[in-house]
Amino acid sequence: MTTVDPTLSNRDLAPTLPGQRTWGTYNYIALWFSMSMEITTYQLASSLIAKGMDWKQAVLTVLLGNLIVLVPMLLNAHAWFVGFITAGILYVGLMKLAPPANSVSAAMAAAGVEGRSL
Repeated sequence: MTTVDPTLSNRDLAPTLPGQRTWGTYNYIALWFSMSMEITTYQLASSLIAKGMDWKQAVLTVLLGNLIVLVPMLLNAHAWFVGFITAGILYVGLMKLAPPANSVSAAMAAAGVEGRSL
């Protein structure tokens, strides 16, 4: 016999209902394009060229990486309907250490930016 912990489920964690799904093909293409055409994409391609790749190879590598990211994004959008909060909980786990872990990682990032140790 299994018991369900009521703290692990609420309205925010439920999948989006069909009537609430308003994004169409244009929205997903626009999101993917905007995620693909940011400064980090150009930095990645330029670093690949700096390391010895031909520009065609660098562009193909970045395009392949973006396509690899596109597949789970579309599966999530059209097949699973898993929200960001749910995906975040699955990523971090159902442990109670998520807030302290976030605080520690933020402190480490701040210390790294400031160039000093904790």
